[in-house]
Amino acid sequence: MLLLGGAVGAASAGPARPSAEVLPLPRDQAPDIPLHPDGGQKLLPAPGESERARQLDGLLKTLKGAVDNTEAKEVELEIWRLWLHSGSDAVDLLMKRVITAINDEDYSLALALLNRIVEIRPGYAEGWNKRASVLFVLQDFQGSLFDIERTLILEPHHFGALSGLGTVLEELGEKKKALEAFRRALELNPFLPGARRAEKNLAAEVEGRDI
Repeated sequence: MLLLGGAVGAASAGPARPSAEVLPLPRDQAPDIPLHPDGGQKLLPAPGESERARQLDGLLKTLKGAVDNTEAKEVELEIWRLWLHSGSDAVDLLMKRVITAINDEDYSLALALLNRIVEIRPGYAEGWNKRASVLFVLQDFQGSLFDIERTLILEPHHFGALSGLGTVLEELGEKKKALEAFRRALELNPFLPGARRAEKNLAAEVEGRDI
């Protein structure tokens, strides 16, 4: 999943903290999980995926048709609750510790916990997404892209990962691809202010016009 925004040029300016709508993470200890269905460990959705998928589909439709930001944020929170639920009490507890560590800017601890999460639950998309965010903060942009790819394999409608992809690609100087990623995120969730600003700025730069 090449869907995480990050830039090589920004490395000299020090690590930038991603916005709340991005939240991707590190990969130096990422398990080697084949992307193809033949042989080896597979990326499989978490248990209860069929019911969760039905709920998510309905929420995404409601989000896209939201009349204002207040309604959109309520629906968005419900979507994030679905994404955060792993189906495992142990993994959910680890993820709570991850979120606390990220809020405390203890990215080393967050990374260590996330390495364990993706090892235990490789079919849990949010484990990869959060690790992509942490890796981005740590300026491991390729590692972040690696994890965003896996997030999107498991959860193609993850607008947070798509926005993250745009951020990473813009950081790497891939502005046209970054613009495409932000637009994909906004198709799913039109109420992402950071993605909206980035899309507008990139459109002016890439397409030569302000929209």
